[in-house]
Amino acid sequence: MSKISLTAGKAIPVYLVAEERTGLLILNTGTPDSPDAKDVRKYLQEFLMDRNVIDAPWPVRAMIVHGFVLPRRPRVSSRRYAQIWETDSPLRLRTQEITGKLRTMFPFYATEYAMRYGNPSVASVIRKFREENISRVVVFPLFPHYAMSSYGSAVEHAEEILRQFGIHYTVIPPYYRQPEYIHALSAHTERYLKQLYPRGDWDYLVFSYHSVPVRHLKKTDPTGNHCRADGSCCVTPSPAHDFCYRHQVLETTRLVAEKLHLPQDRYGVYFQSRFDASSWLSPFLESALREMPGRRKKRIAIIAGSFITDGLETLEEINISGREIFLSAGGEEYGIIPPLNAEDLWINAAATIIRKADGLE
Repeated sequence: MSKISLTAGKAIPVYLVAEERTGLLILNTGTPDSPDAKDVRKYLQEFLMDRNVIDAPWPVRAMIVHGFVLPRRPRVSSRRYAQIWETDSPLRLRTQEITGKLRTMFPFYATEYAMRYGNPSVASVIRKFREENISRVVVFPLFPHYAMSSYGSAVEHAEEILRQFGIHYTVIPPYYRQPEYIHALSAHTERYLKQLYPRGDWDYLVFSYHSVPVRHLKKTDPTGNHCRADGSCCVTPSPAHDFCYRHQVLETTRLVAEKLHLPQDRYGVYFQSRFDASSWLSPFLESALREMPGRRKKRIAIIAGSFITDGLETLEEINISGREIFLSAGGEEYGIIPPLNAEDLWINAAATIIRKADGLE
């Protein structure tokens, strides 16, 4: 293996080897094929019928999805997607950009991306790998944190299909505290804070993460007894932390806050995208945005820490709906820090994470 040294900020380093050709599979959640209600309905049906998302027996899950969700939600979601749609889904476009840059960095890999729900499907991409006589695949999920409904579902699905095709594989574990990821996220956040508030006169930095049902934390606790409702388990060392979404997002936030030397009163963790009325991780972002101006937090910046790529949750839920809520409640400045997307800073970090996982470093 040889490394070509390039000027920082002007190009991305390329790693070259001359031996076996391996598949690199970039995994993301998914997106409809278009903002039309019929395509949104198809996507929602596939997504919500996943037993790792709505973790109820199949008959109950089918009743919820087909009886209560699909008759109404596709039309509502269609209007939301229409507000953010580009030439294609922003999530798919950003995933394509990440894939293209990683393909350039790793010419010895056959690099493709796939969606857990929607297109291109995991099965179609793995079938392509098999047709190209690729016998080993490195799976890189674009999920920094473990949750059974995101990382867990995508990896389980990919592993099942890889086994069916007889392809050996390596899965990159959640990188929520990997130094390369923390450095990229911290530098990215700092740069945008300086752009949004050149004089440093922001009041509060909001770390927003996708919420999950509390019961999911208990289900993924391998010890069976570590998870506690009061959250004390998140700071008590345990093997459960390898599968604990709450611990992992809090750890990411703590490490970034340390890097940026943030006082505890200038940042906080909140959760978005609650789906139903059951118990989900809180405090909820929507409620917090209504309350912040009254607590002298009128100039804020917000980053969606659980998303590598932009999508409906960042571009519509945070940037459009969240902004309206905050400003209507008396907020003055609402600064958006986008996800890492395909920034070179992140691509370099991702490349190092991949190389380490594949034994290239």
